[in-house]
Amino acid sequence: MESPVTSSKAPVLAAVLALACGGSSGSGEKEAPPPDRAVTVRSDVTWWQADGTKVMGAPGFQGTTVASVLVPDATGYRTISGTTNGDGSRSFAAVPAGTFFVQMDLRADGGAVWLYETSSSDVDLGWDRQGRIGHLYATGATPVHLDLTGLDSWDTTWDYADVFSAGIGAYSLLFGSAMGNAPAPGATTATQTVDWSTLWNTGLPDGTAGDVTCVTQMKRQSLPVAGLGYYRSAYRNACSSSITITSNATLAASLAAVPQTGSVTLDVRPSAFGALLHDLHPSATADAMQIDLRAATPTIDFPAPFGATPSMLTLWFALPAPDAVEGPLAHGQYLGPSWKEYMNVRYFAQAALSADGVASPVAYGLTTWHSGPVGATVVAAPLLGPARSPMVNGQNAFQRLAGVGLTPTLSWSAPSVGTATDYRLGIDELSVTGGSTVARSLLVAYVHGTSFKVPAGVLAAGKTYAARLVARYRPWDTGSPERSGVPQGQSPCLLGPFSP
Repeated sequence: MESPVTSSKAPVLAAVLALACGGSSGSGEKEAPPPDRAVTVRSDVTWWQADGTKVMGAPGFQGTTVASVLVPDATGYRTISGTTNGDGSRSFAAVPAGTFFVQMDLRADGGAVWLYETSSSDVDLGWDRQGRIGHLYATGATPVHLDLTGLDSWDTTWDYADVFSAGIGAYSLLFGSAMGNAPAPGATTATQTVDWSTLWNTGLPDGTAGDVTCVTQMKRQSLPVAGLGYYRSAYRNACSSSITITSNATLAASLAAVPQTGSVTLDVRPSAFGALLHDLHPSATADAMQIDLRAATPTIDFPAPFGATPSMLTLWFALPAPDAVEGPLAHGQYLGPSWKEYMNVRYFAQAALSADGVASPVAYGLTTWHSGPVGATVVAAPLLGPARSPMVNGQNAFQRLAGVGLTPTLSWSAPSVGTATDYRLGIDELSVTGGSTVARSLLVAYVHGTSFKVPAGVLAAGKTYAARLVARYRPWDTGSPERSGVPQGQSPCLLGPFSP
Protein backbone atom coordinates (compact mmCIF):
# COMPACT_ATOMS: atom_id res chain seq x y z
CA MET A 1 0.00 0.00 0.00
CA GLU A 2 1.37 3.36 -1.04
CA SER A 3 1.87 6.00 1.58
CA PRO A 4 -0.14 9.24 1.25
CA VAL A 5 3.07 11.15 0.52
CA THR A 6 4.05 8.88 -2.36
CA SER A 7 0.51 8.94 -3.75
CA SER A 8 0.31 12.76 -3.76
CA LYS A 9 3.57 13.09 -5.68
CA ALA A 10 2.63 10.64 -8.41
CA PRO A 11 0.38 12.99 -10.46
CA VAL A 12 3.02 15.73 -10.32
CA LEU A 13 5.70 13.38 -11.57
CA ALA A 14 3.45 12.15 -14.32
CA ALA A 15 2.76 15.75 -15.42
CA VAL A 16 6.47 16.58 -15.47
CA LEU A 17 7.20 13.50 -17.57
CA ALA A 18 4.36 14.37 -19.94
CA LEU A 19 5.64 17.91 -20.47
CA ALA A 20 9.18 16.67 -20.98
CA CYS A 21 7.90 14.38 -23.71
CA GLY A 22 6.05 17.19 -25.44
CA GLY A 23 2.65 16.26 -24.04
CA SER A 24 0.11 18.28 -22.07
CA SER A 25 -0.37 18.59 -18.36
CA GLY A 26 -4.11 18.85 -18.99
CA SER A 27 -6.56 16.11 -19.68
CA GLY A 28 -6.28 16.44 -23.48
CA GLU A 29 -3.50 16.43 -26.03
CA LYS A 30 -1.72 19.68 -26.93
CA GLU A 31 -3.44 21.29 -29.93
CA ALA A 32 -1.34 21.50 -33.07
CA PRO A 33 -1.15 24.97 -34.67
CA PRO A 34 -3.41 25.48 -37.70
CA PRO A 35 -1.66 24.40 -40.88
CA ASP A 36 -0.24 26.91 -43.32
CA ARG A 37 -2.31 27.41 -46.44
CA ALA A 38 -2.06 28.55 -50.03
CA VAL A 39 -3.47 32.00 -50.81
CA THR A 40 -4.67 33.27 -54.18
CA VAL A 41 -5.03 37.00 -54.86
CA ARG A 42 -7.18 38.19 -57.77
CA SER A 43 -7.67 41.71 -59.09
CA ASP A 44 -10.24 41.00 -61.81
CA VAL A 45 -12.03 43.99 -63.30
CA THR A 46 -15.70 43.32 -64.04
CA TRP A 47 -17.15 45.38 -66.90
CA TRP A 48 -20.91 45.93 -66.72
CA GLN A 49 -22.51 46.39 -70.12
CA ALA A 50 -25.43 48.73 -70.76
CA ASP A 51 -27.84 45.77 -70.84
CA GLY A 52 -26.67 44.50 -67.44
CA THR A 53 -24.47 41.65 -68.65
CA LYS A 54 -20.96 41.35 -67.18
CA VAL A 55 -17.68 40.74 -68.95
CA MET A 56 -14.42 39.93 -67.18
CA GLY A 57 -11.57 42.22 -68.18
CA ALA A 58 -7.84 42.11 -67.60
CA PRO A 59 -6.59 42.12 -63.97
CA GLY A 60 -6.33 45.54 -62.40
CA PHE A 61 -2.83 45.13 -60.96
CA GLN A 62 -0.44 44.66 -63.86
CA GLY A 63 2.80 46.15 -65.20
CA THR A 64 5.66 46.06 -62.75
CA THR A 65 3.46 45.64 -59.67
CA VAL A 66 5.33 43.58 -57.07
CA ALA A 67 2.93 41.44 -55.04
CA SER A 68 3.78 39.90 -51.69
CA VAL A 69 2.21 38.87 -48.41
CA LEU A 70 3.19 40.55 -45.12
CA VAL A 71 2.62 38.42 -42.03
CA PRO A 72 2.76 40.29 -38.69
CA ASP A 73 5.45 39.01 -36.31
CA ALA A 74 7.27 40.17 -33.20
CA THR A 75 9.54 42.54 -35.12
CA GLY A 76 7.04 43.90 -37.64
CA TYR A 77 6.28 41.79 -40.70
CA ARG A 78 7.62 38.71 -42.42
CA THR A 79 7.49 38.85 -46.23
CA ILE A 80 6.29 35.94 -48.36
CA SER A 81 6.91 36.19 -52.09
CA GLY A 82 4.49 34.76 -54.62
CA THR A 83 4.17 33.75 -58.25
CA THR A 84 2.09 35.25 -61.04
CA ASN A 85 -0.31 32.88 -62.78
CA GLY A 86 -1.35 32.86 -66.41
CA ASP A 87 -4.68 34.54 -65.61
CA GLY A 88 -2.95 37.42 -63.80
CA SER A 89 -3.75 36.18 -60.30
CA ARG A 90 -1.01 35.74 -57.70
CA SER A 91 -0.37 32.63 -55.61
CA PHE A 92 1.37 32.45 -52.24
CA ALA A 93 2.38 29.23 -50.48
CA ALA A 94 2.77 28.52 -46.75
CA VAL A 95 0.81 31.53 -45.45
CA PRO A 96 0.06 31.08 -41.72
CA ALA A 97 -3.51 31.04 -40.47
CA GLY A 98 -4.86 34.34 -39.21
CA THR A 99 -4.75 37.85 -40.62
CA PHE A 100 -2.08 39.18 -42.96
CA PHE A 101 -1.60 41.97 -45.48
CA VAL A 102 -1.52 41.58 -49.24
CA GLN A 103 1.00 44.13 -50.52
CA MET A 104 0.81 45.57 -54.02
CA ASP A 105 3.94 47.67 -54.57
CA LEU A 106 3.48 50.15 -57.42
CA ARG A 107 6.58 52.24 -56.72
CA ALA A 108 8.35 51.05 -59.88
CA ASP A 109 5.51 52.70 -61.84
CA GLY A 110 5.66 55.90 -59.78
CA GLY A 111 2.81 54.82 -57.50
CA ALA A 112 2.39 53.95 -53.85
CA VAL A 113 2.47 50.81 -51.73
CA TRP A 114 -1.03 49.35 -51.26
CA LEU A 115 -1.78 47.04 -48.33
CA TYR A 116 -4.98 45.05 -47.78
CA GLU A 117 -5.63 43.31 -44.47
CA THR A 118 -7.40 39.97 -44.80
CA SER A 119 -7.61 36.43 -43.43
CA SER A 120 -9.03 34.89 -46.60
CA SER A 121 -7.35 32.25 -48.74
CA ASP A 122 -9.05 33.66 -51.86
CA VAL A 123 -8.56 37.43 -51.85
CA ASP A 124 -10.61 39.69 -54.13
CA LEU A 125 -8.87 43.00 -54.92
CA GLY A 126 -10.86 43.60 -58.11
CA TRP A 127 -13.32 46.33 -58.90
CA ASP A 128 -16.31 47.03 -61.14
CA ARG A 129 -16.47 49.28 -64.19
CA GLN A 130 -19.40 50.30 -66.34
CA GLY A 131 -19.20 50.27 -70.12
CA ARG A 132 -17.67 48.48 -73.05
CA ILE A 133 -14.18 47.00 -72.79
CA GLY A 134 -11.83 48.88 -75.06
CA HIS A 135 -13.75 52.10 -75.51
CA LEU A 136 -11.59 55.09 -76.33
CA TYR A 137 -10.67 58.17 -74.32
CA ALA A 138 -9.72 61.71 -75.33
CA THR A 139 -5.97 61.74 -74.73
CA GLY A 140 -5.30 65.25 -76.07
CA ALA A 141 -7.21 68.38 -76.98
CA THR A 142 -10.53 67.22 -78.48
CA PRO A 143 -12.73 70.13 -79.56
CA VAL A 144 -16.41 69.26 -79.83
CA HIS A 145 -18.90 71.74 -81.29
CA LEU A 146 -22.27 71.96 -79.57
CA ASP A 147 -25.51 72.46 -81.46
CA LEU A 148 -28.13 72.21 -78.72
CA THR A 149 -31.63 73.59 -78.97
CA GLY A 150 -34.62 73.45 -76.65
CA LEU A 151 -32.95 74.77 -73.51
CA ASP A 152 -35.10 76.48 -70.93
CA SER A 153 -34.21 80.18 -70.53
CA TRP A 154 -30.64 79.93 -69.22
CA ASP A 155 -29.85 81.09 -65.68
CA THR A 156 -26.12 81.84 -65.70
CA THR A 157 -25.83 81.65 -61.89
CA TRP A 158 -27.57 78.34 -61.22
CA ASP A 159 -28.07 76.28 -64.38
CA TYR A 160 -25.61 73.76 -65.78
CA ALA A 161 -25.67 70.96 -68.34
CA ASP A 162 -24.29 67.45 -67.93
CA VAL A 163 -23.58 64.59 -70.32
CA PHE A 164 -23.46 60.85 -69.72
CA SER A 165 -23.32 57.56 -71.57
CA ALA A 166 -23.90 54.21 -69.88
CA GLY A 167 -22.26 52.50 -72.86
CA ILE A 168 -18.86 53.80 -71.74
CA GLY A 169 -19.68 54.44 -68.08
CA ALA A 170 -19.07 58.18 -68.35
CA TYR A 171 -20.66 61.17 -66.60
CA SER A 172 -19.46 64.79 -66.55
CA LEU A 173 -20.51 68.39 -66.41
CA LEU A 174 -20.63 69.69 -69.98
CA PHE A 175 -21.00 73.43 -69.52
CA GLY A 176 -22.08 76.03 -66.97
CA SER A 177 -20.90 79.14 -65.20
CA ALA A 178 -18.49 77.18 -62.97
CA MET A 179 -16.68 75.95 -66.10
CA GLY A 180 -16.57 79.38 -67.73
CA ASN A 181 -18.40 78.26 -70.85
CA ALA A 182 -22.07 78.98 -70.11
CA PRO A 183 -24.53 80.29 -72.72
CA ALA A 184 -25.67 83.89 -72.50
CA PRO A 185 -28.37 84.80 -69.94
CA GLY A 186 -31.80 83.76 -71.21
CA ALA A 187 -30.38 81.68 -74.08
CA THR A 188 -32.37 78.68 -75.33
CA THR A 189 -29.54 77.32 -77.49
CA ALA A 190 -25.92 76.36 -76.92
CA THR A 191 -23.44 76.63 -79.79
CA GLN A 192 -20.08 76.90 -78.00
CA THR A 193 -17.13 74.54 -78.39
CA VAL A 194 -15.93 72.39 -75.50
CA ASP A 195 -12.69 70.46 -75.13
CA TRP A 196 -13.75 66.89 -74.36
CA SER A 197 -10.36 66.11 -72.83
CA THR A 198 -11.10 68.54 -69.97
CA LEU A 199 -14.30 66.81 -68.84
CA TRP A 200 -14.43 64.75 -65.66
CA ASN A 201 -14.59 61.55 -67.69
CA THR A 202 -12.95 61.76 -71.10
CA GLY A 203 -14.47 58.57 -72.55
CA LEU A 204 -15.64 58.96 -76.15
CA PRO A 205 -19.22 57.77 -76.85
CA ASP A 206 -19.61 55.84 -80.10
CA GLY A 207 -23.13 55.60 -81.49
CA THR A 208 -22.05 53.01 -84.04
CA ALA A 209 -21.16 50.71 -81.10
CA GLY A 210 -24.60 51.15 -79.56
CA ASP A 211 -23.75 53.88 -77.05
CA VAL A 212 -26.64 56.14 -76.01
CA THR A 213 -25.52 59.65 -75.02
CA CYS A 214 -27.72 61.99 -72.98
CA VAL A 215 -27.46 65.76 -72.41
CA THR A 216 -29.48 67.27 -69.56
CA GLN A 217 -30.11 70.82 -68.38
CA MET A 218 -30.18 71.07 -64.59
CA LYS A 219 -32.51 73.98 -63.77
CA ARG A 220 -32.84 76.19 -60.70
CA GLN A 221 -35.93 75.52 -58.55
CA SER A 222 -37.11 77.38 -55.46
CA LEU A 223 -36.95 75.87 -51.99
CA PRO A 224 -39.89 76.25 -49.58
CA VAL A 225 -37.64 77.29 -46.67
CA ALA A 226 -35.40 80.36 -46.88
CA GLY A 227 -31.72 80.07 -46.01
CA LEU A 228 -30.50 77.25 -48.23
CA GLY A 229 -30.82 79.01 -51.57
CA TYR A 230 -32.15 76.92 -54.44
CA TYR A 231 -31.99 73.37 -55.72
CA ARG A 232 -31.57 72.10 -59.26
CA SER A 233 -33.68 69.53 -61.04
CA ALA A 234 -33.22 67.57 -64.27
CA TYR A 235 -35.44 69.84 -66.37
CA ARG A 236 -34.80 69.35 -70.07
CA ASN A 237 -33.07 66.43 -71.74
CA ALA A 238 -32.18 64.66 -74.98
CA CYS A 239 -30.82 61.11 -75.42
CA SER A 240 -29.52 59.80 -78.74
CA SER A 241 -27.81 56.70 -80.14
CA SER A 242 -26.51 58.62 -83.15
CA ILE A 243 -23.85 60.64 -81.30
CA THR A 244 -20.21 59.73 -81.89
CA ILE A 245 -17.60 61.97 -80.29
CA THR A 246 -14.29 62.50 -82.09
CA SER A 247 -12.07 65.55 -82.50
CA ASN A 248 -14.04 68.38 -84.19
CA ALA A 249 -17.29 66.39 -84.06
CA THR A 250 -20.63 68.16 -83.61
CA LEU A 251 -22.87 67.15 -80.71
CA ALA A 252 -26.35 68.05 -81.96
CA ALA A 253 -29.52 67.49 -79.93
CA SER A 254 -32.93 69.04 -79.31
CA LEU A 255 -33.80 68.98 -75.61
CA ALA A 256 -37.37 68.32 -74.45
CA ALA A 257 -39.13 68.80 -71.11
CA VAL A 258 -38.44 66.19 -68.42
CA PRO A 259 -41.49 65.01 -66.41
CA GLN A 260 -41.16 66.33 -62.86
CA THR A 261 -42.64 63.16 -61.37
CA GLY A 262 -40.12 62.51 -58.59
CA SER A 263 -40.71 63.76 -55.05
CA VAL A 264 -38.56 63.77 -51.93
CA THR A 265 -38.38 65.69 -48.65
CA LEU A 266 -34.91 66.59 -47.35
CA ASP A 267 -34.32 66.82 -43.60
CA VAL A 268 -31.04 68.76 -43.70
CA ARG A 269 -28.95 68.88 -40.50
CA PRO A 270 -25.68 70.80 -40.95
CA SER A 271 -25.40 71.16 -37.18
CA ALA A 272 -25.01 67.39 -36.76
CA PHE A 273 -22.03 67.41 -39.13
CA GLY A 274 -20.65 70.54 -37.46
CA ALA A 275 -20.59 68.75 -34.11
CA LEU A 276 -17.97 66.38 -35.56
CA LEU A 277 -15.92 69.03 -37.38
CA HIS A 278 -13.00 69.17 -34.97
CA ASP A 279 -12.78 65.37 -34.87
CA LEU A 280 -11.64 65.69 -38.50
CA HIS A 281 -8.79 67.94 -37.32
CA PRO A 282 -8.64 70.68 -34.66
CA SER A 283 -8.06 73.31 -37.38
CA ALA A 284 -10.67 71.97 -39.84
CA THR A 285 -13.08 74.44 -41.43
CA ALA A 286 -16.37 73.59 -43.14
CA ASP A 287 -17.06 74.83 -46.66
CA ALA A 288 -20.36 73.53 -48.01
CA MET A 289 -22.90 70.70 -48.12
CA GLN A 290 -24.30 68.90 -51.13
CA ILE A 291 -27.26 66.54 -51.35
CA ASP A 292 -27.48 64.81 -54.68
CA LEU A 293 -30.16 62.40 -55.91
CA ARG A 294 -28.66 60.26 -58.67
CA ALA A 295 -29.55 57.26 -60.78
CA ALA A 296 -27.43 54.26 -61.74
CA THR A 297 -27.88 51.19 -63.89
CA PRO A 298 -28.23 48.24 -63.65
CA THR A 299 -27.90 48.12 -59.84
CA ILE A 300 -26.89 50.10 -56.78
CA ASP A 301 -26.49 46.97 -54.67
CA PHE A 302 -23.08 45.44 -54.00
CA PRO A 303 -21.24 44.98 -56.29
CA ALA A 304 -22.28 48.01 -58.33
CA PRO A 305 -20.28 49.71 -61.13
CA PHE A 306 -21.30 53.38 -60.51
CA GLY A 307 -20.05 54.75 -63.82
CA ALA A 308 -22.69 56.86 -65.55
CA THR A 309 -24.65 58.29 -62.61
CA PRO A 310 -26.69 61.29 -63.81
CA SER A 311 -28.17 63.68 -61.28
CA MET A 312 -31.94 64.07 -60.96
CA LEU A 313 -31.84 66.62 -58.12
CA THR A 314 -29.01 68.43 -56.41
CA LEU A 315 -28.92 70.85 -53.49
CA TRP A 316 -25.69 72.70 -52.73
CA PHE A 317 -25.24 75.43 -50.13
CA ALA A 318 -22.39 77.18 -48.38
CA LEU A 319 -21.77 76.78 -44.66
CA PRO A 320 -22.68 77.87 -42.08
CA ALA A 321 -26.35 77.21 -42.79
CA PRO A 322 -29.41 76.46 -40.65
CA ASP A 323 -31.01 73.06 -40.17
CA ALA A 324 -34.13 72.84 -42.30
CA VAL A 325 -36.76 70.44 -43.61
CA GLU A 326 -37.22 71.10 -47.31
CA GLY A 327 -39.99 69.48 -49.26
CA PRO A 328 -41.61 67.80 -50.84
CA LEU A 329 -39.30 68.72 -53.73
CA ALA A 330 -40.29 67.74 -57.25
CA HIS A 331 -37.55 66.51 -59.56
CA GLY A 332 -37.16 65.17 -63.06
CA GLN A 333 -37.31 61.50 -64.00
CA TYR A 334 -36.55 60.50 -67.59
CA LEU A 335 -34.77 57.14 -67.32
CA GLY A 336 -36.22 53.64 -67.61
CA PRO A 337 -36.94 51.06 -64.90
CA SER A 338 -33.41 49.61 -65.05
CA TRP A 339 -32.11 52.82 -63.45
CA LYS A 340 -32.11 52.87 -59.64
CA GLU A 341 -32.16 56.09 -57.62
CA TYR A 342 -29.94 56.71 -54.60
CA MET A 343 -28.92 59.74 -52.53
CA ASN A 344 -25.43 61.14 -51.87
CA VAL A 345 -24.89 63.41 -48.87
CA ARG A 346 -21.58 65.30 -48.63
CA TYR A 347 -20.17 67.62 -45.99
CA PHE A 348 -17.10 69.42 -47.36
CA ALA A 349 -14.36 70.47 -44.94
CA GLN A 350 -10.63 70.96 -45.12
CA ALA A 351 -7.48 71.46 -43.06
CA ALA A 352 -3.94 72.38 -44.06
CA LEU A 353 -0.48 71.19 -43.00
CA SER A 354 2.96 72.68 -43.54
CA ALA A 355 5.94 70.40 -44.04
CA ASP A 356 8.26 72.48 -41.88
CA GLY A 357 5.98 74.96 -40.16
CA VAL A 358 7.25 77.76 -42.41
CA ALA A 359 6.31 76.81 -45.97
CA SER A 360 2.82 77.51 -47.26
CA PRO A 361 0.62 74.57 -46.19
CA VAL A 362 -1.01 71.99 -48.44
CA ALA A 363 -4.80 71.76 -48.12
CA TYR A 364 -6.39 68.38 -47.47
CA GLY A 365 -10.01 67.82 -48.39
CA LEU A 366 -11.84 66.18 -45.49
CA THR A 367 -15.23 65.27 -46.94
CA THR A 368 -17.66 63.22 -44.88
CA TRP A 369 -20.16 61.51 -47.16
CA HIS A 370 -22.58 58.64 -47.48
CA SER A 371 -24.86 57.07 -50.06
CA GLY A 372 -28.22 55.57 -49.26
CA PRO A 373 -31.56 54.58 -50.71
CA VAL A 374 -34.19 57.21 -51.51
CA GLY A 375 -37.36 57.22 -49.44
CA ALA A 376 -40.14 59.78 -49.03
CA THR A 377 -37.83 61.64 -46.64
CA VAL A 378 -34.02 61.62 -46.67
CA VAL A 379 -32.23 62.65 -43.48
CA ALA A 380 -29.02 64.51 -44.33
CA ALA A 381 -27.11 63.82 -41.09
CA PRO A 382 -23.89 61.87 -40.46
CA LEU A 383 -24.12 58.13 -41.04
CA LEU A 384 -20.57 57.72 -39.72
CA GLY A 385 -18.16 59.94 -37.84
CA PRO A 386 -14.36 60.00 -38.08
CA ALA A 387 -12.02 57.84 -36.01
CA ARG A 388 -11.27 59.49 -32.68
CA SER A 389 -8.11 60.14 -30.67
CA PRO A 390 -5.56 59.27 -33.38
CA MET A 391 -2.11 58.48 -32.03
CA VAL A 392 1.40 57.89 -33.36
CA ASN A 393 3.32 55.67 -30.92
CA GLY A 394 0.81 56.64 -28.24
CA GLN A 395 1.21 60.40 -28.79
CA ASN A 396 -1.53 62.78 -29.92
CA ALA A 397 -1.36 62.75 -33.73
CA PHE A 398 -3.08 66.12 -34.10
CA GLN A 399 0.25 67.83 -33.47
CA ARG A 400 3.72 67.99 -35.00
CA LEU A 401 5.75 64.98 -33.82
CA ALA A 402 9.43 64.14 -34.22
CA GLY A 403 11.41 61.01 -33.48
CA VAL A 404 8.60 58.52 -34.19
CA GLY A 405 10.98 56.09 -35.89
CA LEU A 406 10.84 54.40 -39.28
CA THR A 407 8.14 51.86 -38.33
CA PRO A 408 5.76 53.75 -36.03
CA THR A 409 2.42 52.39 -34.86
CA LEU A 410 -0.64 54.48 -35.65
CA SER A 411 -3.69 53.84 -33.49
CA TRP A 412 -7.14 55.31 -32.93
CA SER A 413 -10.53 54.78 -31.33
CA ALA A 414 -13.77 53.91 -33.07
CA PRO A 415 -16.07 56.74 -34.28
CA SER A 416 -18.58 58.25 -31.87
CA VAL A 417 -21.30 58.12 -34.57
CA GLY A 418 -22.06 54.96 -36.53
CA THR A 419 -20.03 51.78 -36.86
CA ALA A 420 -16.91 51.55 -39.00
CA THR A 421 -16.50 48.28 -40.88
CA ASP A 422 -12.90 49.09 -41.83
CA TYR A 423 -10.42 51.96 -42.20
CA ARG A 424 -8.40 53.31 -45.10
CA LEU A 425 -5.09 54.85 -44.01
CA GLY A 426 -3.06 56.91 -46.46
CA ILE A 427 0.45 58.18 -45.64
CA ASP A 428 1.90 61.07 -47.66
CA GLU A 429 5.40 62.47 -47.78
CA LEU A 430 5.43 66.26 -47.29
CA SER A 431 8.16 68.26 -48.98
CA VAL A 432 8.78 71.92 -49.83
CA THR A 433 8.97 73.19 -53.40
CA GLY A 434 9.23 76.91 -54.10
CA GLY A 435 8.13 77.79 -50.58
CA SER A 436 4.99 75.62 -50.73
CA THR A 437 4.25 72.26 -49.16
CA VAL A 438 3.71 69.39 -51.62
CA ALA A 439 2.16 66.03 -50.69
CA ARG A 440 3.05 62.74 -52.40
CA SER A 441 1.23 59.48 -51.66
CA LEU A 442 3.51 56.75 -50.30
CA LEU A 443 1.26 54.12 -48.76
CA VAL A 444 -2.42 53.19 -48.62
CA ALA A 445 -3.54 50.52 -46.16
CA TYR A 446 -6.97 48.98 -45.62
CA VAL A 447 -7.20 47.96 -41.97
CA HIS A 448 -9.94 46.17 -40.01
CA GLY A 449 -8.73 46.97 -36.50
CA THR A 450 -7.80 50.22 -34.75
CA SER A 451 -4.02 50.15 -35.12
CA PHE A 452 -1.44 49.74 -37.86
CA LYS A 453 2.34 49.35 -37.77
CA VAL A 454 4.08 50.94 -40.75
CA PRO A 455 6.26 48.37 -42.54
CA ALA A 456 9.97 48.95 -42.97
CA GLY A 457 11.07 50.59 -46.20
CA VAL A 458 8.24 53.13 -46.47
CA LEU A 459 9.43 56.01 -44.27
CA ALA A 460 12.91 57.52 -44.47
CA ALA A 461 15.03 59.52 -42.04
CA GLY A 462 15.00 63.27 -42.55
CA LYS A 463 11.53 63.27 -44.17
CA THR A 464 8.17 64.58 -42.97
CA TYR A 465 4.86 62.80 -43.26
CA ALA A 466 1.11 63.23 -42.86
CA ALA A 467 -1.68 60.66 -42.77
CA ARG A 468 -5.35 60.72 -43.68
CA LEU A 469 -7.35 58.10 -41.79
CA VAL A 470 -10.77 57.34 -43.28
CA ALA A 471 -13.38 55.40 -41.32
CA ARG A 472 -15.60 53.44 -43.72
CA TYR A 473 -19.09 51.91 -43.42
CA ARG A 474 -19.73 49.09 -45.90
CA PRO A 475 -22.15 46.63 -44.25
CA TRP A 476 -22.41 44.38 -47.32
CA ASP A 477 -18.64 43.97 -47.79
CA THR A 478 -17.46 40.37 -47.40
CA GLY A 479 -13.84 41.08 -48.30
CA SER A 480 -13.77 43.12 -51.51
CA PRO A 481 -12.28 46.46 -50.41
CA GLU A 482 -12.28 48.10 -53.86
CA ARG A 483 -15.86 47.22 -54.85
CA SER A 484 -18.85 49.38 -54.08
CA GLY A 485 -22.56 49.43 -53.27
CA VAL A 486 -25.35 51.19 -51.36
CA PRO A 487 -25.47 51.95 -48.48
CA GLN A 488 -21.95 53.10 -47.73
CA GLY A 489 -20.22 56.02 -46.08
CA GLN A 490 -16.92 57.38 -44.90
CA SER A 491 -15.47 60.08 -42.67
CA PRO A 492 -11.79 61.17 -42.56
CA CYS A 493 -9.41 62.70 -40.06
CA LEU A 494 -5.99 64.22 -40.70
CA LEU A 495 -2.85 63.28 -38.74
CA GLY A 496 0.55 64.93 -38.54
CA PRO A 497 2.95 66.18 -39.52
CA PHE A 498 5.31 63.57 -38.05
CA SER A 499 8.91 62.62 -38.80
CA PRO A 500 11.21 59.71 -37.92
